[in-house]
Amino acid sequence: VLIYGKNNRIDYCNFINKINEGVLMAVVLEEKKNDEASRLENIENHHSIDHNYFGKRPLLKYVDNGGEIIRIGDSHTSLLSSRTMVKNNVFEECDGEVEIISVKSCDNVLSNNYFLKSAGALVLRHGHRNLVENNVFIGYGKKSTAGVRVINNGHTVRNNYFESLVGKGSFSAFSVMNALENPLPNEYHQVKNVLIEKNTFVECKNISFNLRHTDPERATIQVKQPENVTFRNNTFYNAEQPIEFNLLDGESGIHGFKFKKNKINTQAWFPKTKGFKIAKVMKKPIAPAIDFDYGTKY
Repeated sequence: VLIYGKNNRIDYCNFINKINEGVLMAVVLEEKKNDEASRLENIENHHSIDHNYFGKRPLLKYVDNGGEIIRIGDSHTSLLSSRTMVKNNVFEECDGEVEIISVKSCDNVLSNNYFLKSAGALVLRHGHRNLVENNVFIGYGKKSTAGVRVINNGHTVRNNYFESLVGKGSFSAFSVMNALENPLPNEYHQVKNVLIEKNTFVECKNISFNLRHTDPERATIQVKQPENVTFRNNTFYNAEQPIEFNLLDGESGIHGFKFKKNKINTQAWFPKTKGFKIAKVMKKPIAPAIDFDYGTKY
């Protein structure tokens, strides 16, 4: 499904069992490269993708990219504003690749979505000033289940619930990436001026800072660390399995973070505990229930 123009709505649909390579749904901001007329017709589009069911997309067999469920923009148009809203959708067993939703444009809102048993993440891959709030990610301990990965600047990630996500690296329950010094449009840009607050993590295994590309050679040049990231009022609860904070650049890698008033109920390895309070007596948070109608499962 390719979405052009402005003010379109995709709602109460079912998208199930897509097995071939290629994004399932994409918002197109520019039909042809450097086409000014097309760009004006498609940016600031205010599309709404809401109340849909996306289900059972298996892992791609022959490639490791091109299996997203939703992509908003692309690397070439990533600095353009889309203002697309993705809300009140259910994503279940969406395992195509590491990115379930790939945001590659600016000023989008992703809210009140449920990600269930899905081996992948909501990824702020390109673009700025995107809002991710009130989403629920429940992995049920399934391999490679993930939450949110942050790249670029000006984002807000708040009031999301993460449970039983056991993936690591790019599949972490939450991750913030390093950037390249002089990145091309399709490469990794610096995380800067980001607010991460009031999120809840229950029985998740990995939180990763300074994450780099899985290719060792590319990882060696991905050294530009995040800057001015506020990480506050987040809650971590683990009673059944330990949680690991993976600071891949050690203490130097968290100098760009401001940790404030975060709570955790168990001792976890962390080089600087300022901004984290150990609360040994903590009631286990409960996952928010789905509170909206959506496309019927068949």
